[in-house]
Amino acid sequence: MVDTWCGAVDALFYDGPEPYLEPGSLSEERDVSDMIPREVLRSSPREFREYVGSLGLSAEEARQASKLRRRALSCVYADRGREQKRKAHQKALGKVASLEEQVKRLEEQVERLKDENARLLAGLP
Repeated sequence: MVDTWCGAVDALFYDGPEPYLEPGSLSEERDVSDMIPREVLRSSPREFREYVGSLGLSAEEARQASKLRRRALSCVYADRGREQKRKAHQKALGKVASLEEQVKRLEEQVERLKDENARLLAGLP
């Protein structure tokens, strides 16, 4: 191995054995994630099983694929929750606008009634 100031350059020219990866390490997970498209991770359970079965993964890789699927589905569920909250917020904003209009009409009505009451009181002896 050539001794240089940059470890990345050393890695490019390294002719030794492949480095050992701990099971479940980030590098190992990244390899499995490259094999399975995002759409498949978010697909139905049947489609996911068929796709993963067609890849011929090892038991550890299948566990990693399942882990990636759970992570992808948690994102789907979070997106759904955010969408529901957004819709509820929009609905609440519509109600607020409606109530603000109603309050404005009622305040105008109160002012008219006050004016009418003051006019009627002024006409009394």
